[in-house]
Amino acid sequence: MTVIFQAAGKLRPQTAQKIKETFAGAAPIFEGQPGFVRARLLASYATLQVQILLYWESFEAGAEFQRTGYPKLARLIQPCIENRGTLITSMLESESGH
Repeated sequence: MTVIFQAAGKLRPQTAQKIKETFAGAAPIFEGQPGFVRARLLASYATLQVQILLYWESFEAGAEFQRTGYPKLARLIQPCIENRGTLITSMLESESGH
């Protein structure tokens, strides 16, 4: 089982390209955390929608990061996100037979 914590929002037009650099710079915040599996950035330059997916080995590991590390990540990406928009976070649980 993998638990996915998702942050989504709308990019500011002038930061659409910068989000990739910002996300790469955020790697030390989540890499090396207990239970961290991987991270993905999904961005649409046409609609300015952005999603950050953080994959964890367990709900507890993701929840601990949400409590302690996510505020740091949110502060880092906030300049790239629209002020009028909402940065939402959700948790998804997935299982795969692979």
